[in-house]
Amino acid sequence: MPPIYKALATHFRNRIRFAFVNIEGSSSEDLAKDFEVEKWPTLLVQNQFATPDSDGDKHHVFDGKMKLPEMIEFVAPFALAEDQKKEERVIQSKS
Repeated sequence: MPPIYKALATHFRNRIRFAFVNIEGSSSEDLAKDFEVEKWPTLLVQNQFATPDSDGDKHHVFDGKMKLPEMIEFVAPFALAEDQKKEERVIQSKS
């Protein structure tokens, strides 16, 4: 995982979940199609509250420069507030 994504995940620790998809993985083409990803790298936020009947977008794609301050600004509205942090959970990655 690139250091900038690690820094972003650390900044929002326990406030939003992150996943990193390696484009060389076997399922990357399917994921790219499902999430309408056209270029790499891409940062997107999946909106868990959007439904097919709602006007909310299912996901939001970051279109700025891949710089940490800009990425933090993009992700912040989707993250829990500091006082709403979830308890520590460790999710093991698949090999």
